This record gives sequence, C-alpha cells and structure tokens, in this order.
Amino acid sequence: MTIHNQNHLVNYINNITIGRVQEYGRISIMPLIYSGFSFPFIPMKDAMENNNLKIIEISESGSVPELKVINSGDIPVLLLDGEEVLGAKQNRIFNTSILVPNNSELVVPVSCTEQGRWDYVSSDFQDSDEVLSYNIRASKMGKISDSLKYENDYRSDQGEVWESISQMSGRKRVFSRTGAMKDVYKSEKDNLESMLDHFPPVINQNGIMVSVDNRIIGFDLIGSNEVYAQYHQKLLRSYLIGVPENDTRHKNNFSIKNGKEFLKKISTCYEDKFKSPGHGWDCRYEGNGLIGSSLHVNGNIIHTAFFSNDSQKSSYRNGRRHGFHN
Repeated sequence: MTIHNQNHLVNYINNITIGRVQEYGRISIMPLIYSGFSFPFIPMKDAMENNNLKIIEISESGSVPELKVINSGDIPVLLLDGEEVLGAKQNRIFNTSILVPNNSELVVPVSCTEQGRWDYVSSDFQDSDEVLSYNIRASKMGKISDSLKYENDYRSDQGEVWESISQMSGRKRVFSRTGAMKDVYKSEKDNLESMLDHFPPVINQNGIMVSVDNRIIGFDLIGSNEVYAQYHQKLLRSYLIGVPENDTRHKNNFSIKNGKEFLKKISTCYEDKFKSPGHGWDCRYEGNGLIGSSLHVNGNIIHTAFFSNDSQKSSYRNGRRHGFHN
C-alpha cells in the first residue's frame, strides 16, 4: 500500500542539523548531524575484523543474486546499500541496506560488480572498502523499488549494473580483465584521495548532502555517528567518482538554505513500506524529482539515502513492465 507520509519523515528530518558547507571545485558537501536515537549496531568492516561476520556463497555452485551472511557476534551488523565485498566466485554489492541480527544467518540480495569472473579466488568475502558510484546506486535503487512493489523481491537489473560499470570504466579509461568495479576505484585512488582532504568529517557527523554545480545529487545519513565515521570516506568516494567530467566551472553559491529546501522535499515524498531481510523495515520513497530508501528499526533510523531522480524513469510508468533479473 502506498501512503503519503506526513509523520515519520517529518519527525526524522526535524532532528537533522546541516553543518557548514565544504567546497572544492564544482562540489559542495554539507555535513549532516542527526540528534535522534539509534538502535545499536556496528559496520560490516568492524564485524569482519573481529571475526564475527562471515560472508560466503550460498552453496558450492553459488548464485549470482544471493549471498549467505553469518553474524556470530552479539550485536547487529550493518550491510550498506551498494557496499562492495570482494572474493569467492565474483565481487558483489548489497542491493539494499540490511541490519543483520546478532547470532544469526541470512541470505541477502546482491548484484555482481565483476562481469568476467565466475570461479573461486577465496572461500569467503572481504571488505572492498568501496561503495557503488552514487549515480549507478540511484538507478539500481529505482529498479529495486519497482521490483519490491510489483514482485515483492529485491532484484536489480543485473545487465544494467554491468553496463553502467563498463561505461564508468570507459570514461575513466580503465581496462579491467574481469570488468571489475574495484579496478576503476584503484585507478582513481590518488585523485580521489586528494579530493577527500577537502571534505574532512566534523564532530558527531552522521552523513553528507552532496551538490555538484549548485545542484544536490544525493544524501546519505547513518543513525549512529560512530558507525558513520567508518563510512565517511567510502561514501564520499562513491559520490566523487560518479561526478561527470566537465570543463564548465560554476561559482559555488550553495548554502544551508538550499540543504533545508532539499530536506523539505524529502518530507513530501510518497512511502512504500516492506519488511527488511534483516531487522526492521525497508521504506521506499519517490516524489518531487527524488528517489530514496530508509532502513529503520523500532522507529530508529539505521540508514537513509536519497538521490535526485530527474533523469530516472520508473520501469512501470506508462504501463510498461521491466524484466528484473540477475
């Protein structure tokens, strides 16, 4: 059922404070601070380093759109939408943000980010330290939202994900033997690292709002500032690598007022609510040129992301059905 949301998002947004704008070239970053309460959880990287989280193929033969996650720890673990893991039969990204319960085992929906490999290089996965480029994540989010509405499934358009990674490789002039997203990030490492220095985290930061040429392209916020600190550079790289090259230089005149207007637009989006594969509820949003998702548990925000959707078209609009596949 689709509802016009006037309560949950409004109350959530009222707890967000926008920090001083950070600028570099065409890019403006607004730090976000969230004062709401958060359900306790830790990031995937910490859980892996503590040997409490194992991610493997669902069977010896594997399945492209699914992975098995085993959390042997005593605290839930966040798998972030678009977060990449490396190894096993091929690299993957998570199709949505999932909070894996403590002492549990889940099968989670994923997409492949390495088209040219289907053979084991390791028995389990490791953290890639990267998140899918924001523009590809926005498109994937739209496909998965439609898949949930009409098929009750978290399926992406795998062919589109591969094609988008291939196009990004072409733009960056990167050759990857297996068509791996990670190879593109490796090639851009020095450039991305030099840009990160211009956007340092601030005290108690929970997220970022990103603008290019004075137009907001996206927004990510994590309920725990301690967990967000682990994702700050990951998320920044996912935005920076997706910014198209353009010789045009716009004078940055972005302000907190612009950020508040963006939050106001979010509060008027329509909401669809689905049970998450892990803890809590996966809410999907659309309206006013935006597309978004929000994972929340017991009324507490875990992760929320919104992207400008002006150039995205729903697969189901005008009565046309899109084939979801992996």
